Amino acid sequence: MRKILVYCLMVFIPINLYSQIFNPIAALQDSTTKVFVEKLIETAWKNYPQNRSLQSRIKGTEEGLYQSKWSWLNNLNLSYQYSPQITGTTTTTSTTFPKFGLGVSVNIGNVFLTPSRIAQSEEELNIARDNYEAQKIYIRAEVLRRFANYSRSVEMLKIRSRAVEDSESTLNLVKIKFKNGEVGLEEYDKTLRSYTDNLERRAESQGDILYHKASLEEIICLKLEEVK
Repeated sequence: MRKILVYCLMVFIPINLYSQIFNPIAALQDSTTKVFVEKLIETAWKNYPQNRSLQSRIKGTEEGLYQSKWSWLNNLNLSYQYSPQITGTTTTTSTTFPKFGLGVSVNIGNVFLTPSRIAQSEEELNIARDNYEAQKIYIRAEVLRRFANYSRSVEMLKIRSRAVEDSESTLNLVKIKFKNGEVGLEEYDKTLRSYTDNLERRAESQGDILYHKASLEEIICLKLEEVK
């Protein structure tokens, strides 16, 4: 069953797939890698949807603070009254009453609550800004972690591919000796198991590369090959 699984994996994941997958990274040297990683971080920050939500949250809380600072105007009520001209007459005088009357009322309770509303809005704005900064830290750390996993899986595939080549050469040599009666069945089986185990490890590494590559592309919201 184990041999069948290995050979099935090799059918769906060609042996030379690893060279196609890690080509974008293989040519990178130390200084170039740093530049490339910073580009990945920049791309992730630009494309990750939650970042835009946090930016919108800051704008919303800034608008809320602005409204809170001017909310004291809501506590002023201006009223007026219109009356037709009325003339009052007594035995000695004649009085004319005005047509308009103005009045101003103030909600004292809400006026005293205004500073508290402003302080609450300022705190909400601080929280929104802190969340925004925390997101920057998260994106950077997450890109570095996923890139490290991807790079490690690439290197492991190189190592395991060389192990497959070595064990295949050994197996071919043992096959010849086995046909010539120079080695027994036990040694032949041992060499064959070693070769099969190396094939399995290489297939696992090929799967790891696909997994970590997809994980990295998930956070940068772009195919790795499209990062420029």
